[in-house]
Amino acid sequence: MIPGGGGTKEMGVRASEIADSDPGADHFEALKHHFELAGTGKVAVSAAEARKWGLMRKQDRIILNDKRVIEEAKQTVLAMAAQGYIAPQPKQDVLVLGEAALTKFKLGLHMMKGGGFISDHDALIGLKIATVITGGNLTRPTRVSEQYLLDLEREAFVSLCGTKATQERLAHMLKTGKPLRN
Repeated sequence: MIPGGGGTKEMGVRASEIADSDPGADHFEALKHHFELAGTGKVAVSAAEARKWGLMRKQDRIILNDKRVIEEAKQTVLAMAAQGYIAPQPKQDVLVLGEAALTKFKLGLHMMKGGGFISDHDALIGLKIATVITGGNLTRPTRVSEQYLLDLEREAFVSLCGTKATQERLAHMLKTGKPLRN
């Protein structure tokens, strides 16, 4: 599967933010970093590591006592509501690289598959992740909305759910608690 619920979209958004904030930053390298994290299923072992990888932002709070996470979240939400919190408007200007970057990811996936490092299904999942974070088959770098990326993510997630290999992976994970590489 791919990170759902906006997770894959957020990878593209954060790479765009890096490119927008630092003119010298390599946008593709930022995408590649997020792609590798998602594609390999890496899980941070600490909040510090998650921050280092770009999965958490500087302003994200860290709660050290895991038994307090839900209570702290609840109190934060109640305080925000009391202060009249209004959700931010979805971004309309996320820079995506389109086909040029997607082609680089496709080539990398082809080489990994040809070398026996990933399965056909791993390659399909990688293609779906790459499609979302690059904006898909756009002919040039383009500014798109978060909703555009969410739509790509939803299509990728739903299409993967319909495959036999994904269903086998899900069943295996539920039964054994371990990933299946099929």
